[in-house]
Amino acid sequence: MSKHALLAYSDTLRQEMYKWDVHVAIIEPGAFYTGNTQEQVLKKRQTEIWESLDPETQDTYGKDYLNSMYSHFITTSQTFPADLTPTIRCIRSALLSMRPRARYPTGKGEELVICLHPFLPVWLADRIMATFGLLPRHLKPAALL
Repeated sequence: MSKHALLAYSDTLRQEMYKWDVHVAIIEPGAFYTGNTQEQVLKKRQTEIWESLDPETQDTYGKDYLNSMYSHFITTSQTFPADLTPTIRCIRSALLSMRPRARYPTGKGEELVICLHPFLPVWLADRIMATFGLLPRHLKPAALL
C-alpha cells in the first residue's frame, strides 16, 4: 500500500509543481537482491513482526503461515539480480533529462507490467499479479484452514 500511496503523492506533486516548471519523477525499482533481502535480515524481521502481533492476530495467521511466507521469500530473493545498475541509470536519466518521464520502472519486465496493467481488465490484472507476484497463493493463514 505504501508504494501506491507514494505513486499517488508523486502524481499530485508532479501536477502541482508543473506550473513552477519543476519536474517530479518516481523511480520504481523491481526486485533486487540487497542488504534488506539477505536471509539473516529477513529472519530478524520475521521474529520482530511475530513478537509485535497481538495474540488474536497471531491466532488468525498462525506461526506456520508466517514461517512459510518468509521461507518462500528468502528462497525467491536469492534469484533477484544484485546489480543495481538499471536503477542507477534511471536515477541519472531522471536527474539529467530536459524532459524527464513521470515514472522510471527498473528491473526485469517492470516496464511491460507498468505499461500494460492499466489497460487490462481488473480480473486479468489480478490473475497475472497473483501468478507472477512474490506471495504464493497456496499458503493460507490459520483462520482459513
